[in-house]
Amino acid sequence: MSAKIALGVLLGILAGEDARNKSIPLWPVLMGLTAAFLYGVSNVSVRGMTVYEEIMAVSPGLITIVISCLFSKHVGMGDGLILIMTGFILPPFQVLSVLGLTFLIIYIYIFGRFILRKDIKIEIPFVPFLFMGYVICIGKELSKII
Repeated sequence: MSAKIALGVLLGILAGEDARNKSIPLWPVLMGLTAAFLYGVSNVSVRGMTVYEEIMAVSPGLITIVISCLFSKHVGMGDGLILIMTGFILPPFQVLSVLGLTFLIIYIYIFGRFILRKDIKIEIPFVPFLFMGYVICIGKELSKII
């Protein structure tokens, strides 16, 4: 659980940076990715998670990196690295839950801008929405523990 909380704190910091600057600093992402990788290796060796499950959990991030290489103007490489980091910490179903909530929140945001007749052809920072989806998903898990 402490790894999930640490990931949440890091996502919160990166969400603020992404919202302000429309970019993410590389060094916290690489440090978080290294720590998450080590946690993922321990999941496979100690906690009984299979390598297949770990690959499934990081695959949304890998797909995002491929999309970033193809459409570098629209999707950032940092978004893919953050999704890989999330995949090393969370099991596959939770990663997909977080992504589903993230896209739902983005849809609501865009729909709200459309209703208010504001310009919808804007760049949207992904990490703040990912952070919101993560907080909702992990918050449900924490409420079961408490």
